[in-house]
Amino acid sequence: MSVYLPLAQEGAEVLGREGWGEQEAERGNFERVLVVEEEEELRKDLSSMLAKLNYDAVFASSGEALEIPATERFDIVLVDVVLPKMSGDELIERLKQGRGDARFILLTENERSPGGAADSVIKKPFSLETLALSLKASLENDESEGRTIH
Repeated sequence: MSVYLPLAQEGAEVLGREGWGEQEAERGNFERVLVVEEEEELRKDLSSMLAKLNYDAVFASSGEALEIPATERFDIVLVDVVLPKMSGDELIERLKQGRGDARFILLTENERSPGGAADSVIKKPFSLETLALSLKASLENDESEGRTIH
């Protein structure tokens, strides 16, 4: 996996780890996030990103996710669109049973309109800020429904 970042313009303010902490409005309040992602490198990246954003993340393969009891509560479920045995949309449909109040976000590398089972879509690769904004929008209200975040 390659991540390409834009170059900062000369004189631009660059936020490092210490600068990010000042943007409290974008951070979570330790809400629970289930992440279903098969790619190990992206799992590591998401683990780091979600920790920085104050989310309590649980990682699972698609098979493991289906074994998690519906009584275990998650605020947000992030699901990769490409999974080994079923599509991300199919997995979301199955996970929604008993988890009606969770928000479901599909992670995809392709341009894709929201639809199907997901409440919103995040296009990969994405920045820490994009992830933060998407998670916050999903938690705040249903206005995030049907949105694609780049």
